[in-house]
Amino acid sequence: MDTTTGKEISIDLGTTTTIVSYTKKKSGKLTQLKYSGEKLIPSVLFFRSESEWDIGKNALAGMAIHPLAGVANFKSHLSDPEYRYEMTAVNGDHFCLKPHEATKRFLMKIVKNMEDALLKEFGAMGGTIDRAVITVPAKFPVVAKGRTKKAARDCGLDVKLTSEPTAAATDYLQSYTEFDRPGAVIMVYDFGGGTFDVSIVQRQPNNLKEIATGGDNSLSGNLLTDRVVQYLIKRIEERYAIQFPKDADELDDLDSEEIDEYRSNMAEIWRNANHMKEILSGENESERDLQLIIKGKPKVFGAYLSREDFEDMIRPDINRTVDIVQQTLKKASEKGINRVDVVVMA
Repeated sequence: MDTTTGKEISIDLGTTTTIVSYTKKKSGKLTQLKYSGEKLIPSVLFFRSESEWDIGKNALAGMAIHPLAGVANFKSHLSDPEYRYEMTAVNGDHFCLKPHEATKRFLMKIVKNMEDALLKEFGAMGGTIDRAVITVPAKFPVVAKGRTKKAARDCGLDVKLTSEPTAAATDYLQSYTEFDRPGAVIMVYDFGGGTFDVSIVQRQPNNLKEIATGGDNSLSGNLLTDRVVQYLIKRIEERYAIQFPKDADELDDLDSEEIDEYRSNMAEIWRNANHMKEILSGENESERDLQLIIKGKPKVFGAYLSREDFEDMIRPDINRTVDIVQQTLKKASEKGINRVDVVVMA
């Protein structure tokens, strides 16, 4: 991006976290822009009313208090034309939100905030943002790519999509220039919030070429969170002798108050399950107090999970990524690439 105009940004639009960057003209350095003081922006929306919303860490904080007013993981549903979020904003507004509309509103806040940041840094020379490069998973469905583009264009952006593994390899080579040589082969293992991708990328004289890709759009950090969610639901059902709805038909049998109770409980369970998963990345155990509503009455459920039990839960999923890596390496070998110089864990 030319800092005298401030017109182009790069958006790593993740299922759970988003990063926005631009390239400084003089140094050529890729610099991350902040939203509410944070470089890592949770991909979450929170509605105070149908027309007033926030994103990022403030949205996460709002969802902890008003779970029915928040939306997360909208990127995962971009390819589903029937998917709708039933929203209840803080002021009581009830409305439905499509994943494409959620993406658009998220990007609108990103663009407005980043324009303000550039204006603050460069003054009148900051300019407006009218172009963006957005990264997408290597195996992102065509329909989801199209809806991502449409959401960006609805925000007034001239948008280009690029593969996340290629972007990760580019960033790595900029940071570790000793590997940036013609013919170097990089394997990018990208276990993201919404998808898993692996790519074999080779450094060409003027670009990076994807030799082989593999992935699974249902294998992700969210899937690991869901493993913990199911574990917690089972324990809650045992503790309070209740049964959570198993499908849409059972949910339709509930009255409006029971549905609100269910949605509130599921938001609380998911939020705490995700936190426990993250804690267990570095600790041997995790404990949380879940604030639930059981048959109209508030309950505090003490949840505990050890790292050993968590790893047992997710082992089949991690083993699945290993299988996909081996299949992708085989594809690369069939194209004459029989080595990997660098492995990038994204």
